[in-house]
Amino acid sequence: MQYTIIISASSDKCSSLRSSPLKTHTAPCAPQNITVNPVCDSNGMTAAWSPSLVSESYSLTASSRDGDVRTCRSTANNCTLLHLHCGQIYDVSITASAGNCTSLASQQVTFYTVPCEPQNMIVEVQCDTGTATLSWVEGQGSLQYFTTAQTMDGHTLHCDTTSTSCRIHGLTCGTLYNFSALASDGTCNSSLTVPIQRGAVPCAPVTVRVRTHLMVDATLVRVYWNFVDCPDVTYLVRVTGDIQDNPESLMGVSSYWTDINYFEFPVPCSTSYSVTVLAQNSAGISRPSQAVTGVTVPCPPMNVTFTGDSSSATVVWRSSALTTGYRVYQLSSDGRVPVCLTSNLSCEVSGLQASNVAVTAWNSAGESLESRVATGQTLNRRKRNVEFAKIYASLIPEELAVPEARVSVTGQSLQVEWSLVTGAESYTLIVYEDTEEQPKEVVSVYRTEIATVTDLEPATRYCIIVSAKNNNIQSTYSQPVCVTTAASE
Repeated sequence: MQYTIIISASSDKCSSLRSSPLKTHTAPCAPQNITVNPVCDSNGMTAAWSPSLVSESYSLTASSRDGDVRTCRSTANNCTLLHLHCGQIYDVSITASAGNCTSLASQQVTFYTVPCEPQNMIVEVQCDTGTATLSWVEGQGSLQYFTTAQTMDGHTLHCDTTSTSCRIHGLTCGTLYNFSALASDGTCNSSLTVPIQRGAVPCAPVTVRVRTHLMVDATLVRVYWNFVDCPDVTYLVRVTGDIQDNPESLMGVSSYWTDINYFEFPVPCSTSYSVTVLAQNSAGISRPSQAVTGVTVPCPPMNVTFTGDSSSATVVWRSSALTTGYRVYQLSSDGRVPVCLTSNLSCEVSGLQASNVAVTAWNSAGESLESRVATGQTLNRRKRNVEFAKIYASLIPEELAVPEARVSVTGQSLQVEWSLVTGAESYTLIVYEDTEEQPKEVVSVYRTEIATVTDLEPATRYCIIVSAKNNNIQSTYSQPVCVTTAASE
């Protein structure tokens, strides 16, 4: 307000003249009727109030609970502050000024800024259900959250929630999505989170199976699996293991990416292995399948020695890794006959000579190649001149006898034995289902007359034929021996 001051002196008899008038102003009144409205897109606020009489300017102060202080000066009865801290409560007060005087501060008004965007968002895609679970740390000032999954061509899926996680349904296998989220307080929305790109990758195959077949000093591991219900999927197989059951002798091999559902690897004898399968398409690579573990046939026992004579002798050998037991055989032109079964590294025999003794190792995967005794040393591998053998064989052709096969069934595995053929260096074993198509699985077994075929289909009739061969000729195949595997439990 403006006041005029006039002063005069007086007594009981007279009064002086009045002084000259002096004008003065009081401080403006504190602003009243303050309103504060958000500016959502700039994370700010606009304040307005009723004008104060005689005021020449106004000063607004906004203080947040996290220590942020903002000010605004204006000659009008409104003021705007932008880019405030998100998710904060600000206390707003205003003073009016005129000349050298300033009013008392107005009554404080509380204001909530735009909520903060969700933090530390994580996206987990579940391939089997076609869903994605999004989770995050709560944004300050948030009452609700909106999440989206958008494809490259703009197709969008949504999920809204008041909690800090949400599940988006309806993902298409093989499609890439950008996942993002924002927070809302019912009036303003936060900015979107930085998009996280994830693909609806295919699941790993659920059913992975392994079949093993004995080869030369190795086991052929055939891995096969079910196809994944997803477009344009290819597969990769990984095989890892410990050779000779030694953690320092590691094996690690992988297939190439293929669109078929099987792959074969030769795995060394006496190796514990683990097999996994991965699937991929344009959306990415799946997690590995459930591992299938197993062991291969043991390596042949080494350093077989024969001490004694034909009446009584001791056969001794070195241990072979991952072995359940050992068999000592008596060899003859009619085949071989087991004379000792033991888990030890020696065996007492009688009626044998060193030249007709062989030792094998066995485990759940099958039986190893045999090791023989000659002049006190193992004949596990025979040295020969291949070129000379070929020339000699061409000059003196010799037919090979047809092996006679014997088959026994254990569950879904077959133990195949056949007669020893003089002059044979290897045998070809063919196992096939007794159907019109007759799908075949071929296994070459060198210098042994026994093979184990595992992981066959249950309650299925299989036929087995065997042929003897060397570097120059091959015998005719034996008559088929057909058996039926046991039904699954």
